[in-house]
Amino acid sequence: MVRFRHLIIPVQLIFLGFSRRGSPDFVFITGVFVFSAFQAALVFLGSYIDGTWRMAPGDKGLLVHYGVWAILISDPLLLISASFAWFQFRTAFQYLPLRNGSDNRLLVRKIVRPYRDFVTLKGYGSLLYLGLLSLGFLSWLNNLRQTSDPVRYFKHNVFDSTEFIYGFAANKLVLFTSWVLIYPAVGFVILSMGLSTYFILNKFAAARIMQPNIFHPDGCYGFSSLGRLNICLLVPYFFAFFVALAILITHESIYPSIVIPLVFLTGVLLTISYVTIKPIVSQVKVAERTCYKKLINDSMILNVYGHNTLKFGLERICFALSSSSPYSKGTKSLLVAMRAIPVMTTVFKLALSLA
Repeated sequence: MVRFRHLIIPVQLIFLGFSRRGSPDFVFITGVFVFSAFQAALVFLGSYIDGTWRMAPGDKGLLVHYGVWAILISDPLLLISASFAWFQFRTAFQYLPLRNGSDNRLLVRKIVRPYRDFVTLKGYGSLLYLGLLSLGFLSWLNNLRQTSDPVRYFKHNVFDSTEFIYGFAANKLVLFTSWVLIYPAVGFVILSMGLSTYFILNKFAAARIMQPNIFHPDGCYGFSSLGRLNICLLVPYFFAFFVALAILITHESIYPSIVIPLVFLTGVLLTISYVTIKPIVSQVKVAERTCYKKLINDSMILNVYGHNTLKFGLERICFALSSSSPYSKGTKSLLVAMRAIPVMTTVFKLALSLA
């Protein structure tokens, strides 16, 4: 019997993009870009037949409709980035520093398994996906309504209004693929992985199975895989944010169906960047303080009684080179930029539009 999760092809495609070792599936990636190129060609052909590449001053022909360009460019990137985030999610918990004992490794798998089932639609994840699917479909219907009378909603005409039948048909097909197929699938996978990561790490902390290791080569006490995972979870939201921003710039007017997603995506980006791996961040901070106190005590013993200077020196060097968070220097800089850019851009653009 075919299960419901097997029928949700966009979600299943996301799981196929990268192998367990992280190597990309070139059939998947090539297929994604070929289909995206086909959609782009369809939109350009429809607009060409209608003669709407350029329109009257103030109206939005295809060449100046930045929202459509952003959608065509970001859709394949959303699928690929979500697929890579799934690879990171599968591997992030495999190499975490654990306390001694084989039972801890078994406990990790036991804790992670139900959340992986949720992400792969084996449990109640289907309900979350259906909710996102309904939201995407309603957004698509709302766009049909708006482009049936664009002057009323946007204060200008657009190349995909009902006045231009070929551009309308082509772009509505693109928007259906984007907002009803791709966005709900990517949104479900990323959102469910973010929630799952938070609850998994909370259970790890409660079970006290983690043992931060100052000698770990990642310089993050062994938790850099979680920092990479969090960055990967942010990337699809980052793409979606710039699509919403491009649509706002295109229409040069404030209306709820674009302002709400823009503000929502900004809030989600900030929330995920801080909350998702917070349980581990606190553990790393405690480990850093504990290690620092130990080094102070060891330095006093070294001065008075003599001590294993080689071991002390090694610990001192590792402490100086380690980061007190799951983020390496590179990922930390990227995280700061990903937090700042949406906030600054949203505030600036909304203030400019309201001025």
